[in-house]
Amino acid sequence: MKHYLLAALGLALCGLAQAAGTAHYRLQESDSSGRPVQLRLEYTDTMLRMQTDPQQRGYGLVRADGTYGVFDLNGRQMVADAAQLGQWLRLLSVDPGKFLQVGSGPAAVAEFVSLDDLGRRESVAGVDGRVYRLTYLNPQGEERRVEAVLTQDAEVVSYTRRFIEAARRLQQSLGQPVPAGTVALADEVLARGLGMLRVDNLMTLSRLDRTAPQASRFELPAQPMQLPDVLGLAERLRKQ
Repeated sequence: MKHYLLAALGLALCGLAQAAGTAHYRLQESDSSGRPVQLRLEYTDTMLRMQTDPQQRGYGLVRADGTYGVFDLNGRQMVADAAQLGQWLRLLSVDPGKFLQVGSGPAAVAEFVSLDDLGRRESVAGVDGRVYRLTYLNPQGEERRVEAVLTQDAEVVSYTRRFIEAARRLQQSLGQPVPAGTVALADEVLARGLGMLRVDNLMTLSRLDRTAPQASRFELPAQPMQLPDVLGLAERLRKQ
């Protein structure tokens, strides 16, 4: 029996290692032209690229060697380690709060109350999930209840976990505190082994492409900046 269990585990791990694709989410927020903001998550078993608009050059990148922010400054792509990103952007007079907008989503969850399975199923973008009722308190202390569709689909669970972890690192590096309720909600979703398909109308999976992205999508476009480089660039910008 032990050999059969090991073989099954090996097959499961092999299947998980091959997980790769692109998830497209529609956010409730609108861009400057009034169109809904789109969140694009490109993923493999170990890497994740987060971008709110394919036309923008700014994005977050999670690789085996770290988490990075890539942004455009006067037509030049710059790369910063997540731990240094907030400091670098402030030196360059770039508003950290506008660097990576991935939607407010559950950011209004000041206090997490409960996540209850309502016993219904719902398919979102062809992925089967279950409907939950999320109960929380907003920053004003008012109780709110919204529907969330969560799934046990292995790929969605995998990239959801990396997305949550990367978003935390990037927000912390940008000096944007994550509400305790949002942290508690994320921890609850991860502990139950679930992935995000829909959170009310705040964030909805619109398409899941299980075709592996090109490896070049996860390459750094430049070497991460070092402090002398940043100071020199900041000085040149001040003289312009």
